[in-house]
Amino acid sequence: MDAHDGNNGLNRNENGILRTYVKLRNEALAHIGSEYRTIRAFAFLLIIADTGLSPDEVRKLEIENIDHADSIGLVSCRTRGINDDSCISVNLQKASSDVLDAYMESRRALLDEYSFDSPYLFPSRITINEMMPPEAIEGIADTVSEICGENIDIELLRETFGPQ
Repeated sequence: MDAHDGNNGLNRNENGILRTYVKLRNEALAHIGSEYRTIRAFAFLLIIADTGLSPDEVRKLEIENIDHADSIGLVSCRTRGINDDSCISVNLQKASSDVLDAYMESRRALLDEYSFDSPYLFPSRITINEMMPPEAIEGIADTVSEICGENIDIELLRETFGPQ
């Protein structure tokens, strides 16, 4: 028996991760306007799913790495490679762009409330360099998993939907 199960050529694993991605996207859109921690978690995971960037690369993104393309409602995320010489540019899906826009509003409110500024897209008030600590990624996955009612596998999302 081959890997296809008759569901438009998708095997059960691929069908399951597609369902998870759709649920993630729909829940993210439904939570636009939620408190900072929630919308941050959805924005973070959708960037991973749409770009294929690693969680570590996403947490290191700076505001200057985000370009809004007004005419088509997409966002390009650029990050430097390991040797700081390479650069990639990937467009987010429209839904992810909308969630990122909502997150940016929430981010601005947080920075204003605590009177601090950070170059990072996902800043932290509790670290010396204002970059989100790596441990926060687990909390992000837990937040979204709880809201979606299923375990969100970050690496599987990244490998399945991110550009190769």
